[in-house]
Amino acid sequence: MVAADSSSGGDATSASPSPSPSTGAGVERAITRIEPVSALKVGLVFNLSLFLVWVLAMALIYLVLGGAGVWDKLNGLVGDLTDSGGFTGGMYFGAVIALGLLEVVIFTLLSPVVAVIYNSAAAVFGGLRITLDR
Repeated sequence: MVAADSSSGGDATSASPSPSPSTGAGVERAITRIEPVSALKVGLVFNLSLFLVWVLAMALIYLVLGGAGVWDKLNGLVGDLTDSGGFTGGMYFGAVIALGLLEVVIFTLLSPVVAVIYNSAAAVFGGLRITLDR
């Protein structure tokens, strides 16, 4: 991430920070570039943590539905309709992990693409302006 000083006052040799109107002190900066490799790394860590939350939430749902007897009723219904054994825990968690890993791969690979799109937009519009307190 590259931050450029966007202060509007002072001569060319000194960069005087512009105070924030709400707090009275602070420096205004603009995020003008995000490195795609950094976005990939951050996206991977973020999506892996979401994957962990996803698996834990689905395990909790599995336990609650099992305690309520929903799986037994669903297996009975599927058995009556298809003459098969129904759903197993392995099938459930296999689908949960497959969907979670698909999410990790897709959204991790989208992170650098979004960074490139942001960099293009920041070149046109000047980036995201933020105010940092001192």
